[in-house]
Amino acid sequence: MICYLSVRNNTIYIGDMQPGDREATPEEIRAHFGDPLDNARAAALPALREKRKAVEYGGFTFQSQRWDSAEKDELRLNSMLKMFELAGLTEFPGWKIAEGVYITATPEIIQGAAIALMQHYAAAFAVEAAKAVEINALTTAEAVQVWLATELDTGWSNG
Repeated sequence: MICYLSVRNNTIYIGDMQPGDREATPEEIRAHFGDPLDNARAAALPALREKRKAVEYGGFTFQSQRWDSAEKDELRLNSMLKMFELAGLTEFPGWKIAEGVYITATPEIIQGAAIALMQHYAAAFAVEAAKAVEINALTTAEAVQVWLATELDTGWSNG
């Protein structure tokens, strides 16, 4: 049995041709289902955004130690900088930088970590932007699928 995309009463049908049907044109198919390339790109860009978020919030390295990098960690660094300033502290023992990792924080360490975190975020966004250009330059839906399978996970810094 052959399956057709046919037009009946200005509606596209999938199935056997019926008397009075005509085969749908490529333009009608795209209008109804969307352009396959546009659809593939529309699916790839959210996958790219999710990958960037995973990298962005997956931690970063500062002074040879792994630090957490979720949004709450950015807020904690900024709050600690303000606390050092307002309270005149010179160190804070027991500052948690990652699961099970504690340091004695100083204003210099926290400021350096905050700068490193912003650089980590900026790097993740730069890779995302470059990869979005790559996706938009692809010319077929199949090329987008191959790109997702082979390129999505490459080129990211682990912080």
